[in-house]
Amino acid sequence: MIRINTITYFVAVLLMLSGTVASTAQKRVSLDECLKIAEQNNPAMRSARLSVEQARTMEGTAFDIDKTGISLSQDLTGGGSPENAIVVSQTFAFPTVYGAKRKLLKEQTVLQEKQAGMTARELRRDVSSEYCDLLYTIERQRILTRQADIYKRFLFLANAKLKYGETGKLEQMNAARLCRENEIALQNVARDVLTARTRLAQLLCSADSIMPAEDSLTVIGGPAEGLLQDTPGTMLLKEVLAQQQRVAGQSVKVEQQQFLPDITVGASTQLVLKGLNPYNVDRSRFDKGNFMGFEVGVSVPLFFGAQKARLKAARKEADRLNAEAETRLLQLQGRYDNALNDLRKAEANLEYYDKEGMKEADELERISQVSYEKGSIGYVEYIQNLQTAVDIRNARATAVNEVNQAKIRLKYL
Repeated sequence: MIRINTITYFVAVLLMLSGTVASTAQKRVSLDECLKIAEQNNPAMRSARLSVEQARTMEGTAFDIDKTGISLSQDLTGGGSPENAIVVSQTFAFPTVYGAKRKLLKEQTVLQEKQAGMTARELRRDVSSEYCDLLYTIERQRILTRQADIYKRFLFLANAKLKYGETGKLEQMNAARLCRENEIALQNVARDVLTARTRLAQLLCSADSIMPAEDSLTVIGGPAEGLLQDTPGTMLLKEVLAQQQRVAGQSVKVEQQQFLPDITVGASTQLVLKGLNPYNVDRSRFDKGNFMGFEVGVSVPLFFGAQKARLKAARKEADRLNAEAETRLLQLQGRYDNALNDLRKAEANLEYYDKEGMKEADELERISQVSYEKGSIGYVEYIQNLQTAVDIRNARATAVNEVNQAKIRLKYL
């Protein structure tokens, strides 16, 4: 009866999983393909590209000239005098101000481009991490599936022994318990796989539920161990920090330019509104022609307090960015050292499992199976040996994932 229930349950689980897969479109893709899809579709990358385009568009605001003033004046008590005129005037900042602003906006565009590069690296890091985590979760599922076959064999033998009186009920109960616990674990890891696939699909902004192209958990390629300052991520971060400082420095120059005077130019021409003459004054124009005039002036700042404060604040911002750059580089060094240490530990563990551990697990499983079927060992020892073999396989999978995750952190720091 227990065998029938077990088989029925496994059929139900398979139907449930097949229904889940059928309801969700699947797509098998490699890591490189995932990275390309993410860079095209991810909202963070679209936002970064739009920020660059916005900064480049803002460069056109460097020559932001004040509105042109147009005024009409009429002296109703005078005749065709210069007081009756239309005046056009324009105020300009000192010419060097526009050049300084243009340089600032160009530096800001370069900063946005470099920050977009940082965003791309962070996205590639996240996609790589989720992809490897999905491979690890699938490997755990594969281990549990292998274990389910062994436990079903154990339950079959326990049922047979119980039927022929070769063992007691306790052994059969333990075999049934192990099968049931493994079934529950399989259900849970199936949900973990679905969650990992969903997380990866979200980064890729894909409606498909992603499945990796690889059939097994393997160690990915990674950067060779070297100096922190030689890594692409470090060089890019230094470029971003340096660009932030250049932007701050150019902001200081723009504020310094604000101390220069503004320039005003204007021109006027006589304009008499003949119909507007309530005092019946002779408003005929001067017989030699219209009066023409012009004006040129400068606006000199006499009160410097506010501008001096803005200049001081801009210099403080430059100093703050210098301190922040030092802090971030120190933090980066710490993260690099930690990731490198994690990689060395994980590689040492993986080396043991690849050279010895997995062979021991295979032998332990094989010998235990044969010995139990022949009656050389009891079910308690058999269960312990099987659990040890499973633990070794899980530990090896964990070591591979830890190596991969450490390599990803080192590559995209």
